[in-house]
Amino acid sequence: MSGRMDLSIVIPVHRDFASLLALLDDLASMDAEVVVVEAVSSAQSTLEAPGHLNLRDQCRQLVLQQGGQWLSSQASRGAQIALGCHKANHSWLWVLHADTRLIVSVTAYFQALCSGGQTGWGRFDICFREVHQRLELLALFMNWRSRWTQICTGDQGMFFHRHCLQQIGGFPSQPLMEDIEVSKLLKEKGGFVFHGASIRLQTSGRRWLKNGWLKTILQMWQFRLQYYFGKPAQALYDQYYKR
Repeated sequence: MSGRMDLSIVIPVHRDFASLLALLDDLASMDAEVVVVEAVSSAQSTLEAPGHLNLRDQCRQLVLQQGGQWLSSQASRGAQIALGCHKANHSWLWVLHADTRLIVSVTAYFQALCSGGQTGWGRFDICFREVHQRLELLALFMNWRSRWTQICTGDQGMFFHRHCLQQIGGFPSQPLMEDIEVSKLLKEKGGFVFHGASIRLQTSGRRWLKNGWLKTILQMWQFRLQYYFGKPAQALYDQYYKR
């Protein structure tokens, strides 16, 4: 591990092992530690064919073969990320959703960041996998808004120096709005450099297309406003998933 970048890539996953396998392939050339944190409820999976490894086991085997970690946590993205950040071995922590794809190499960016003696936190720009004019406009707005407000979303591949997370008590272990909360805490603490990287990551726009882009935007801002005015993250999680 001594020759690796001072970077751990934390990936929470809940059932979407096909996407995870594609992401792991994208990350294969990066000399960084990969820490996958699987939601406990997703441990039950069906074999693709008798005598063959299922997708979950393929992913797990690949991570372990490359010197990474495969952990289990309760089914809460915030809790999964918090555990991964705590168990990771390096100073810089990059959190990626399983359905993220790298369309250009980010190795040089992180090499410069890790070797430059810098701290701080940041995120990347995003674009959507699906070709649609409204999604392009949405990505443009999301990138501009997060660069200006420093309130970021998990889809943007947020990254942190461990020192920054330690100053706010670690990554927020909550089931929803964890990305908003960590952004807010880091802004309120102050004194940290914000790295608004312009390199684009690719994410899925399927929920926007399936549910309608306007309806999805309004729903997201409804939840954000409720959270801003004090509604607990667990209550929002139950509401979102209609428990």
